[in-house]
Amino acid sequence: MALPARSGLIKLIAQNHKMAGPVMALEPLDADSIREHLGKQGTHHPYRIDVLPTVTSTNDYLAELGLTGTGCVAVCMAEEQTQGKGRFGHAWWSPAGVNLYLSMQWGLQQWRTQYEVLGLRLLIAVAQLLEEQGVAGVRLKWPNDICLAGKKLGGVLIERKAALAQNSLIIGVGLNVAMSQAEEFQETPGWVDLLSAHPDWNLCRNELAAHVITVLTRVLDTLDDSDPEDLCAAWERYDSLDNQRVEFLYQDRHMHGVAQGIDAQGRIVMHVNGEHLHFHSAHVRELRS
Repeated sequence: MALPARSGLIKLIAQNHKMAGPVMALEPLDADSIREHLGKQGTHHPYRIDVLPTVTSTNDYLAELGLTGTGCVAVCMAEEQTQGKGRFGHAWWSPAGVNLYLSMQWGLQQWRTQYEVLGLRLLIAVAQLLEEQGVAGVRLKWPNDICLAGKKLGGVLIERKAALAQNSLIIGVGLNVAMSQAEEFQETPGWVDLLSAHPDWNLCRNELAAHVITVLTRVLDTLDDSDPEDLCAAWERYDSLDNQRVEFLYQDRHMHGVAQGIDAQGRIVMHVNGEHLHFHSAHVRELRS
């Protein structure tokens, strides 16, 4: 599938000049390159990897593909999303050629009751990955945001597709890699990208995508063997809301409380009017410190 001319030029420059920064970050996505990086990382699942120039949403693309039950782990990435989405249908700005928009479809197995726990474990895994790549100060905001210096760097969105032949989860990961390089970019309060925070960032999006696929697979493969107490301890290390006074909507009621971490089921614990209350992510929205 042909790539835009601008992306082809960037790739040509990257091949002929060993440059870091924007050139490496903007190298076009390529399925063969991603498979090569996966092999180097020791990940050998029989992935189906679709890389698209544009799509409404990578999550929606996999849902419509309907490969559940085939034994194939399907992955979709796109240079651009025209209808990228976050929680509760919020829009996720997805400009072309600058970020990572990745979704993976995974058969829902016996751990279906740990749906909320899975989301937090995936967030922690991505945070650890970024640290391993030299990104300091990564924090997580319950239930699905990845933050840096108090601003949103990315997120994880899990959707359950029970209408398919077999139940499945579609896991979407969005990471702002070089959003500040987009032609239409206007600095938006509350957002940050890897290149702005780390001008020496030299990991191309293909290698970053392979790392993300690897850590998602590792979490999904080992979730049944994980210890709930380990989840709470790992989350505490990255928790951006710990002991912060927050306001939020709970089932359309405005509430205030002090965040007190999470419990073993992945629910946020809030100290509200002298009580410790535990809330599922499905019922909480507009959570602000």
